[in-house]
Amino acid sequence: MKPLLGEQFFTKRRQELPETYLPNGAIFIAETKTLKMYRSFYCPKTIPFIMSIEKSVDIDSLFDLFIAEEIIKKGDETYKDNKN
Repeated sequence: MKPLLGEQFFTKRRQELPETYLPNGAIFIAETKTLKMYRSFYCPKTIPFIMSIEKSVDIDSLFDLFIAEEIIKKGDETYKDNKN
């Protein structure tokens, strides 16, 4: 196994790692000229729209679908509980 972020992070607990974000594919906004120039939504002026985990569920498996369905069933209760 090879560490993704380098050896200095390999033995640290998740809570000790730097805060990071990953694109979730929910929102992409770009000017046509920027898309043509970079052939991507990612360019030097890209800025994030940070979403809560409850509003950003990727569904890649049956388990992910189950989690998303449970969040929908609970409605805003889940979001309110984690916001405080």
